[in-house]
Amino acid sequence: MNSAARLPYAMKIFTFFSYGVAYFASTLSFGQSSWSVESYPDEPGFVQRSDGMLRRLAEIPVGLKSMSKSTCPDTGLPVYTYALEGEVVHSPFTGRTYLQGDTGYFGAKERDSLGNITRFGGDALKKDLPPLIASLLIDPTNVPNKAFISIPGHLNQQYHFAAKNWARFYPLLSTTMGEAWKRDFQQAVSAYQELGRPSDGFRKYDPLFVPHNLIGEPGELLGGNTKDGGTENHKIMWRSSALVYAQQFPPGTFI
Repeated sequence: MNSAARLPYAMKIFTFFSYGVAYFASTLSFGQSSWSVESYPDEPGFVQRSDGMLRRLAEIPVGLKSMSKSTCPDTGLPVYTYALEGEVVHSPFTGRTYLQGDTGYFGAKERDSLGNITRFGGDALKKDLPPLIASLLIDPTNVPNKAFISIPGHLNQQYHFAAKNWARFYPLLSTTMGEAWKRDFQQAVSAYQELGRPSDGFRKYDPLFVPHNLIGEPGELLGGNTKDGGTENHKIMWRSSALVYAQQFPPGTFI
């Protein structure tokens, strides 16, 4: 085909393609909302593949990671509690008392004057929140799980992986937790500042230049400078969670 013949042919292909794109775009964008499940290319297949997934996820036990491990001095068997280092532990096997040693990476670190745990170590909610969300979607009256996520030390966990899980939890289940819980959660978000490096191993001993909140540093890429900002997925989890909170919290709430 010579160049003179190719031009009309190409114009026909381009015109056909343009009309096709325009039709597809109008059908997808204007025929339905972009957040509608009908916009997913295989929604029926997804429903089929995920059948029963929520219940299987809800069967995963939660709360074990953040418990402090010690050893019964009489039997040598492991004992798991929420004791802080130096607190008295009663062996469930013999009743003997002994002092809790180091609570490990995930264990409890601080209490307030009322005895509530206000700080845990590690990043347990990265793994614990998804099955807990599933269990409460199935049974919103699950008292042990509702109590677990009411511990101040858990509400205060707003590091990246926990924040994106909380950002999923809050729109779905916060109304089942009551107004007092929502106020406590909003206060935890507003007070959150990160001085360490959660989920970054040895780098947690290398403090950040400046404290970070969910918004991050104005003027920096994704809210974080090269040293402090974490990887892009960390920064995106923080900032997108802040965006969800901004849409869900009452006007004037500080994030």
